[in-house]
Amino acid sequence: MNIKDDAQRLMKAYRPLLISLVKKYGAYEEDEAMDVARMILIDSIEIYDEKKGTFGNFLKLRLNYYFLDLGKKPRVSSLYEKNPAGEEMIDLLEEPSDMEKEFYIKNRNDLLMTYVNRLDELDRMIIIGKFFDRLTNKKLGQELNISPKTVANRQSLALAKLRRMMDRRDFDL
Repeated sequence: MNIKDDAQRLMKAYRPLLISLVKKYGAYEEDEAMDVARMILIDSIEIYDEKKGTFGNFLKLRLNYYFLDLGKKPRVSSLYEKNPAGEEMIDLLEEPSDMEKEFYIKNRNDLLMTYVNRLDELDRMIIIGKFFDRLTNKKLGQELNISPKTVANRQSLALAKLRRMMDRRDFDL
């Protein structure tokens, strides 16, 4: 007889015990609790010491301790239940991310940066300074040693160049 046969035989022999304990602690999802009980049975086979009594009693104690310990953990019964800070659980849930939208935005931004990198150096620095670093025309003018009016004019021209580049690619931002 091999280990797989022994495990199946033990599962069959102790199934009534597993079922009774899962039902005894009925506040838990029954299928999930049965799966956990089976895992505890398998784990118990490996750590069982014959000097400490019968396997059935050893398994029953381990299962009882597991389910009793699980019962100590607070369980949320409603999304509108409040936590100790007074916040409803539903308010703490994060919005699921929209992977398709994130992918589209990343690709759009990558393409936009490709076009920005095709601008001449001064226009590229103005676009990056204005839209990525959020600098004012005055601050950009000081950094680039040009007037704020020149910054505004170059920004308009650079944006027009970007629009033409993107129009040629039929890419709509």
